[in-house]
Amino acid sequence: MTTFNEGYNVTQMMAKCAKTVVILADSSKLSRSGFNQVLLPEQIDMLITDSGILSEDVARFRSQGIHVVAV
Repeated sequence: MTTFNEGYNVTQMMAKCAKTVVILADSSKLSRSGFNQVLLPEQIDMLITDSGILSEDVARFRSQGIHVVAV
């Protein structure tokens, strides 16, 4: 997960303290990358997104051990 937000280090600290890391993101943002890497895929437990997520993105996230929920 990447971001253009300069406050990404706070997100990193919260993820380190959490038992479960859940990302909530619009599907249109999933193919983009920002300047700052916030979390590695192995640090993310679940991704919740909208039904517009591409099947290849679902497969990519699941292959990295991330549970994907499209609503």
